[in-house]
Amino acid sequence: MGRSAKIYTRTLNSLGFGFQLWFPEPTDGQEIQIGDVGGVFNSGFRRLFNVTLPENHPYNAGGVPENFVPLSLASLIHDRHKHCLSPGAYGSTSVTTVVTRAKVAGGYIPGSAGAVGYSFTCSDEEGAMLLLKSSARSDSLCPNEVLSQYMKKHHQDWYELAKSRYHWSCKPEDIILVNGWIKISQWTVAAFKNNSTG
Repeated sequence: MGRSAKIYTRTLNSLGFGFQLWFPEPTDGQEIQIGDVGGVFNSGFRRLFNVTLPENHPYNAGGVPENFVPLSLASLIHDRHKHCLSPGAYGSTSVTTVVTRAKVAGGYIPGSAGAVGYSFTCSDEEGAMLLLKSSARSDSLCPNEVLSQYMKKHHQDWYELAKSRYHWSCKPEDIILVNGWIKISQWTVAAFKNNSTG
């Protein structure tokens, strides 16, 4: 993971939006889904397979662990929001955002259409921001024991699959199970490194 991606992920964790991806674009045209097992490499998520889908599903075309048993989510409650985050700028605690608006005769352009830019200042050694150009939607599983028990039982198999079939250079804790996501169609990210603070 590059320096900018590390700063972005580390400093925006305080917002509580989950693991921040510097490159959240779908891999091979397949978006991240609940139940995906994989890891974060080169600042993006790489799927191994999905535990909620059958072995012959296209998402599992690369193969699944031996003795694979799909996990049913039928009994679990989802927390879904069509507009979980509004358009605008979200920054780490060290970043201050100023909205600039276009002036016209008689004043400012009314409404959000008048916001034409942002300026940012970083008061700490490092910081990051996420700029959403439209509303974000989300889907996550409410806390439950089903997912955690399934992961405890099968995680070693996932790790061995990553090592033996894909030859990933990783540690067991690098293999994760996705239990929720936030998605947006248009966004901008930035990370700041200030070498002259203090």
